[in-house]
Order: sequence, then structure tokens, then C-alpha cells
Amino acid sequence: KYKYLFFATKNGTVKKTSLEEFEKIRSNGLISINLDEGDELRWVKPTTGENEVLLVTSFARSIRFKEKDVRPTGRATMGVRGIKFRDKSDEVIAMDVVRKGEMFVMSISANGYGKSTPLDQFPMQGRGGQGVFAFQLRDKTGKLVVSRVIDHPKSELLIMSEDGNAIRLKSQDLPKLNRQTSGVRLIKLAKGDKVAAVAFL
Repeated sequence: KYKYLFFATKNGTVKKTSLEEFEKIRSNGLISINLDEGDELRWVKPTTGENEVLLVTSFARSIRFKEKDVRPTGRATMGVRGIKFRDKSDEVIAMDVVRKGEMFVMSISANGYGKSTPLDQFPMQGRGGQGVFAFQLRDKTGKLVVSRVIDHPKSELLIMSEDGNAIRLKSQDLPKLNRQTSGVRLIKLAKGDKVAAVAFL
């Protein structure tokens, strides 16, 4: 049973608030999180209080930590550091709640390269560190744009580019590679085109 909402921002801040705080919402809304200037709320997901969380950045850093590392706070609060950036131009591109079962971390770069990596290659750490590499970035790959924890047998994905091209894949067909590898080309893109989004079917 879900007990909390878990928040993550572009700049790596995370926060956990009890669902009970959102039971009575006025018609004009309410404040769910206070943000630093220039930061943006990107993800909100329900959690049980016993989950694990994975954050991944555009520069391919990732950190996996226990939800319990983030103590619950009220709505109008700032949150705490989830991941520390090595480069100020980096940003979080994914936050996922880890479920039970055999899991993989799917990663796709701006230039259409991708792979899946066993979740157990992502060590459990305390929140707020710099994490470990999830992907080997190269000039040909571009930055990471999508990352998600998946269950191979049940997942399909639709990769879409900025120019509107799309390809549909079964997640079990993604190459299974270690963290510090670049993956393989999943979608062929025209010059200047980039991966825009991935839909999970």
C-alpha cells in the first residue's frame, strides 16, 4: 500500500511527503514542494516507505538509495540532495522507484544508442553522493535522455525522435550490457535529429 509521494527535481533534490498531506486539496491548489531558483519539479511517484530509488543524470551518473534515507517532511519544504553533480551543467533525466523482481535499467542516449543493464550492477549507496556511471558517453552517443527500471518480459517501448520518426522494440530485445558501455544503435536518425521521448506500452 502506498504511503508517500516521492519527489525529484531537475537539479537532484528529492523529497518524501505523506499521502495524507494531499487528502484535502483546495480548488486553488496547494504547495507541494519549495524549489530553489532555477530548479524544476520533474517527477512525483507513490512509494510504500520500503522502496529503493534510482536517479540518473544526462551525464550518465546514477545513484541508487533506500527511500528510508529521505525522512518524510511536510508539503511546503525544500527537500534534500539526492545526487551531487560533478558538472554544473548536468541535470537529472530520470527518477524511478525500484520494484521487487528481476529488474534491468534501460538507458537511451540522444543519438539513439541504448542498452539494458542488470539492476544489481548499480550498488546501493547513501543519497547525496555522485553515484556511479550508468552509460559510457561518447561523441557518437550524445548525452543520456531516457533511463528507466524495467521488467524485460512485460515491456515494449516506442522510441520517438524530434523529427517525428519512431521505432517500436521489445525491451527483451535490448542488448544486455554492463554499466560502463555505450550500448548499440537502436534507431537510425537523420543528421541533427535527436531522441525526444520513449513511451512504454
